[in-house]
Amino acid sequence: MRFRMRMTRVWQVVILILLAISAVQVSWWMVDQTRRSEALRQRITQLYSEDARAAIELHRRGVDAVAIERIFPHLEMNSSGELVVSRKALEDLRQQRVRWLSQYGWEGGFFLAVLVISMAAVWRALYQESVLRRRQQNFIAAVSHELKSPLASLQLSAETLSFRDLPRDQILKLAHRLRADAGRMEDMISKILDTSQLDQGWIVLHPEPLEIGAMVDHVLEELEHRITEVGARVHVDIAPDLAIRADPVGVRTVLSNLLDNALKAVRGKDQGTLRIRAVRDKRYVHLRVEDDGVGFRPEESVLLFEKFYRPGNEMRREGSGQGLGLYIARRFVELEKGRLKAHSDGINQGAVFEVSWPAVRDQA
Repeated sequence: MRFRMRMTRVWQVVILILLAISAVQVSWWMVDQTRRSEALRQRITQLYSEDARAAIELHRRGVDAVAIERIFPHLEMNSSGELVVSRKALEDLRQQRVRWLSQYGWEGGFFLAVLVISMAAVWRALYQESVLRRRQQNFIAAVSHELKSPLASLQLSAETLSFRDLPRDQILKLAHRLRADAGRMEDMISKILDTSQLDQGWIVLHPEPLEIGAMVDHVLEELEHRITEVGARVHVDIAPDLAIRADPVGVRTVLSNLLDNALKAVRGKDQGTLRIRAVRDKRYVHLRVEDDGVGFRPEESVLLFEKFYRPGNEMRREGSGQGLGLYIARRFVELEKGRLKAHSDGINQGAVFEVSWPAVRDQA
């Protein structure tokens, strides 16, 4: 697999070099044709001047003027009575050169544009491949780190339960830690599997009418322990009859990822706040998840939804995550013909994530 990827990159580089050489060749061809056309015009003008001298010599030898005009139609008599190259012939030469240059310009410009666009496409593919490879390496490092931590905790808790006679409260505490560690591992594995299935198009959605308020309440109940652990305050403002048409599993996945992301953003903050609101227009129900947490740079609002993207250095980050949650959320929303976008005014300025699902049409 690695050899195949390396060969693909080698071929991309070779194609890029060939395109660059071709672009230089086409540019040189255009310049050379311009020089050749000018040299040809000058050569023909010189021949016309030699024809004028020959016509003068024939006239001096008594050749009839009509016959000379038939032999040299590109000559004319000037006001001084001398035979010179006619202005019409010179204008025809100029227009012929303009037509040649126009043809060379269009043909060469077209091929040059195709080559430049192809070079840009190959260069962009190389750049995106390098970025994706770096993100994949960071992802592997992050997942390895996050798997190692719960595995070590699971092993320690299991050994403690096996070799010690503990009080009931400590047993419950260790059992809770075991469930939490297993939940972290299950979350990572689920996200990886969801990403693979979304990329391969293996997920089939079954849209149905859903009350978005009830879906939010259900996800908040699942995250109740996390909310208590973080110490966040959650404010929900959703009308009870506000309904969307979407797949329940997909909606639950999107809400879980958005709320989990918001809880991570306010972690470590004294009484962080989450606000969940929903409004409806003619076609969509717009759900906003706002937090007053760490925020992000405004230029990262699009990058956040790319696979494996995590701001900053993977190995120096305090928070957890694999860079897949928001990517999965956006893919589910896109499959539902909806939209998902993010906004933040900057670091430590909080963030807003807005997801739009198709509304139930017969809803009042």
